[in-house]
Parts: sequence; structure tokens; C-alpha cells
Amino acid sequence: TEEHLVLPPNDFNDIEETNALGVYVIDTEEIEEKYLYLLHPDYEPVLVDVSGEAQRPIPSKVVLKKGAIISGTVMLGEQAQKNVSLNLNMNTKIGPFPEMLIIGKAQTDEQGEYVYKGLPNEAEARFSVSLKQSSGATLSMPKTIPQLASINKVDFKFKKGTGTISGHYILPESTQNFRISVSPVDAPDKENQYHSQIGRGGNGDFYFENILPGQHKLHIIADFPQGRMRSHSIEVKHDENTTIDLSFPPLNASIEGTMASKYEGYRVKEIICESPQGTEEMKFYKKLSVQDGQYRIESLPAGEVTLELYKPNDKKTYTFHTITKAGEVTHLDLLE
Repeated sequence: TEEHLVLPPNDFNDIEETNALGVYVIDTEEIEEKYLYLLHPDYEPVLVDVSGEAQRPIPSKVVLKKGAIISGTVMLGEQAQKNVSLNLNMNTKIGPFPEMLIIGKAQTDEQGEYVYKGLPNEAEARFSVSLKQSSGATLSMPKTIPQLASINKVDFKFKKGTGTISGHYILPESTQNFRISVSPVDAPDKENQYHSQIGRGGNGDFYFENILPGQHKLHIIADFPQGRMRSHSIEVKHDENTTIDLSFPPLNASIEGTMASKYEGYRVKEIICESPQGTEEMKFYKKLSVQDGQYRIESLPAGEVTLELYKPNDKKTYTFHTITKAGEVTHLDLLE
């Protein structure tokens, strides 16, 4: 567990002199000792041992290593993007802990420049920047640095697209929230800038601007992030608007049949359905309901269905294909 610690100022003068941005008490079931976790804006995070009931005196000096720095600019076309937020996630090993998650935030200045300081050297850094568009949608780009050097220069250069995508969506009334995203199929320079819009269920319109010409994948997820996902392939042309309407057909198809004993204990990992309305992916991770060697899977979409089975802690999977029809039961035997 990790919790905030309120420090009496008179007792921690030496620590205060480090201008620590974050001070935490860290304790785990595996490690009986307790530590202070200090994060200084210019130095690498450190742990100060205060094991037991924190009665051991705090060291008079806290030795901090010079930390890694990430800096760069955020641009859209030739225009610097000011007051833009960046989010950083790092999994790294500090002191006796096998893995710690460091979450950092930064913001660009008037010149579109940002900086992260005091990061652990040689750790992996994953971060992203998001630009709010006039349409209300978000334009985002992720970055990954496999191993931080002392000084890292990372620029986010968004390409200014000339195409747009618009349409209407119809979602089940029970949908709590949804996400629509657009990403290029073959991103140039491996810069995968993508657009997304998040909202609540029902009916409505969507609009994306600054879309690069070319082939794109459009995904809509109902009950984001764990719900039904439909994918569509679309082509965006220069200075043109591409329209597409999105909807989820009812889940009223079923599959049943005989199942071989070798599949006992297997679970449904994923169901993919191809239909004229697009590709739908459904993550199940549910155990097959079997009685007297017979199984049944309900609440499926209609179309060309691919069924994938897996067993926990086993890399081998089994794939079956069939065609389902709305309101009907399709027979599919899962045999040797």
C-alpha cells in the first residue's frame, strides 16, 4: 500500500531542503521495513529507510542521484501547442521493491516546450500527449523510450490532416459510456496519431477533423473499456469528408453442439464476427457451460463467427468457424 504522509516541519528540516515534490510512506506485506519515498524535481527518486515503527532517526543527509531528463516540443503542423498536458507512466525498480509505478505530468509552455525531471536512469518510459480539437474530439500520440539516457529529447510532431470523418451512432439504451477512435492503418514514420471521442450511450453525432489521407481503422466500443467493439475500415481523401453510421445489432444468435472431452476446462477467449456492418470483437474469458457433453453460447451477433478457446496457464488455443443468423441457433461441434 502507499499513502500520503503529513510531516511535522521542525522534525524533517533536512528533507525539506531537498524541495521534495512527493513524500510517501511505503509498506508491503513482503517487506517488513518501511521507507520514505522522496521525489525531487531535478533528481532521481530515492528511498530512505525508516524501518520498524519509524522510530529510527532519519539520516541527516539524503543523497540524491542526478536523475534523467525528458524534454521536447509539441507541434501541430508548424504551430507550437501551448498549455498542453502530457502523461507519463514508468515501471521501474527502486531499492528493494521489484517494481514501482511512477506517474508524472507535464505541461507545455508558451513555446510548446515541456520537460520531465528527476526520472530513474535506464528505466522504460511510456508517455503520451493529447490535443483537444474544436470538434470536441481528442488527437493523441503515444511514445515509448525503452531505456532512459541522462538526457532525452522527444518531440511530438502531429501532422495536420486535411480530411474529416463524420456520422451518426446508435447505441443500446443500456450503454453507460462509449469510445470512438480513429487510427491510420499504415502510419508514416511509425507516428501513430489517433483520434478519440468519449461519451455516454444513446444516439448522437460524431465528427473528427485533421485526419490524414489514407486507410484508417475506426473502432467503437460500447460500455468502454470492456464492452462490445465494432471495427470499420474507411478511406479518407484529401479535403473530403467521409461519412459512416455506427450501430450495434442485437445479440440474438446462439451456438450449441457437442464438445470433445479434451476441451473440458477451456474458456471462450474471444469471438470475432464479420458482417456487412463491420467487424465485431467480443472478449469473453468465460468458462464454457457444458452438460452431458453438450455446450451452448448465447447472446451472439449474426455473421461469420470465429470462436477461440483457451485454457488458463496454457499457451495453446483452438479456433472454430461458423455462420450465425439473427434469432436462430447454429449447430457447431467442437471435436478433435
